[in-house]
Amino acid sequence: MAARRKLRPVTLEEQLERASAAPSIAHFRQGAQLELPEIGPRLTPLSSVPPRRPPTGHRVPYDVALRQITKTVISALDEFGEQWGCDARKSLVCTLFIAAVKDKRIAFDFDQEAA
Repeated sequence: MAARRKLRPVTLEEQLERASAAPSIAHFRQGAQLELPEIGPRLTPLSSVPPRRPPTGHRVPYDVALRQITKTVISALDEFGEQWGCDARKSLVCTLFIAAVKDKRIAFDFDQEAA
């Protein structure tokens, strides 16, 4: 086991000496750049990422989708013994339903249903 280095308090003089060695704010206002070490790979800028395409394939009618989402949520929570309240379950069902609508996976064909 490596020996621990004993820390000593830093004196006021040492703090002032370190502060005077650091570049001042005026230095950066004149256009100087702070050089930081490279931490890791650079991320791709969002402008170069292609836009997300809506999924292809068939769309599910909203009443079928709502029943499937509700059934799946309730059975999954019961399967794992989660005891969520009624409001929490409703919120989860609504969140999943809204996400499916935004992904254009749900069809709202009110004209066909009325016929």
